[in-house]
Amino acid sequence: MILELTTEEEFQYFKWRDGYIIIQDPTRTFIHRSHCQDVRISSFREKLRNHGGYFTTEDLDYGIKKFQAEKCLNCCSN
Repeated sequence: MILELTTEEEFQYFKWRDGYIIIQDPTRTFIHRSHCQDVRISSFREKLRNHGGYFTTEDLDYGIKKFQAEKCLNCCSN
């Protein structure tokens, strides 16, 4: 299951849970572990203003397949 994160409260809730966060912008889509240092509230606010998207899932493979996402090199490289 994939949920779109549309509020800061949702972002903060899922940021500190086990799972993955998918960050989508017009040029690329990355999937991160939810605790990754590259997943920041300031970037979340900016993406929402610039028509990007944040999503969460518990299934890495499903997230990659659904969004054709690239794995984050800092947290999903293994």
